[in-house]
Amino acid sequence: MEIENTHISKVMGGYRETTGKDIIATGIAELDKQIEGFGMGELVTLLGYPGDDKMNAAIRIMSYQAVDNGNSSAYFCTRETPEIIARRLLCYRCSTLPNRMLEYEMLGEPHEWKQWMDENKQKVQTSPVYLYPNERLSIDDICEQCCLYAKSGVKVFYIYIDNEAIKDNAVCKLKALVSRLYIAIVLMIDVIGTRYGIDDQQPCLQDLSWCQLDEYSDMVIGFLNCDSFGYVSEEGIDIKGKMRIKVVKDRHNKQHAHFYLNYLGFIMKQFAEPPTISDSSRQIIEDFYTPFE
Repeated sequence: MEIENTHISKVMGGYRETTGKDIIATGIAELDKQIEGFGMGELVTLLGYPGDDKMNAAIRIMSYQAVDNGNSSAYFCTRETPEIIARRLLCYRCSTLPNRMLEYEMLGEPHEWKQWMDENKQKVQTSPVYLYPNERLSIDDICEQCCLYAKSGVKVFYIYIDNEAIKDNAVCKLKALVSRLYIAIVLMIDVIGTRYGIDDQQPCLQDLSWCQLDEYSDMVIGFLNCDSFGYVSEEGIDIKGKMRIKVVKDRHNKQHAHFYLNYLGFIMKQFAEPPTISDSSRQIIEDFYTPFE
C-alpha cells in the first residue's frame, strides 16, 4: 500500500531531511522540566474533556519539534482537514486567532502583521510536517501508515483518536508499534463523562482504565480548561482563560504538580487595528469563523 499523505507544503504552498533524537523536548518549559520531552519508543496520551485544547497543545508541541527544531512529524487529521490543521499551526506561530488572521489577510495595503505572518508561513511551509488526510481510520490503518512514515524518517506521530476506535487489542498494537519502530506516538483522548459532585475535575489515570491506556501509556498528561468548570482562582492565582496541565503519569510512573498555561498557549501578539476592514467585511469574517475546539 502506498503512503497517502499531504505534506504541509501542499496545503500552504519544501521539505528538509532531519534526524530525530532519543528524547525530543515539547517546548513547554514547565512540562519539559518535569518529563524532559517525548522519548522514542514511548506511547504518550494527552487526556482531557472534549474541547479542552488537547489539539492545540499538540499543535503547539509539533510547532516546536518540527518547525523550530526539524524533527519530522506526522499528524493524522481524524477530526479536521489538513487545511484547518495547517491554519491552526500558522495561527499559533503568529500568536493570533483565525478571525484576526483573516482580517489581516484581507488588508489591501501592507501591514506589519502581514510581514510577521509571511515569515512564519515560510517556516511552516518548509518544515518536515506531514498531514494524513483520512478522517476515519482503524487502528490497523494507523499502524500501517505509521510504518510507511517511519521509513521516511518521521519520528513523532500525533493522533486524535475516537474513543470508539479503541477496542479489542488496539492499545497493545500501538504499544508494540512504538517499540518496534522506535517512534513516539502522541494520542489525544477524550474523557468519557463528567464527574458531577466532585470538586476537582482534573483528568486522572483512572479515566483511561476502560481502555488500558492507564497501563500501556508511558506518559499521561491531563488538560483541564479552567473556564469550562468555572474555576477563576486558585491559591490566589488568577486562572481565568488558562489551561491546568498535570502529568498524571511519567515514564517512571510518577505524578507531578500541575501548572497553568494560557488557553491557546500564547499571549496574543498586539498590532494596530487593521485600518481598512469595513463593518461588512468584519461580519463576513465572523460568519466564517469557527472557534478552536
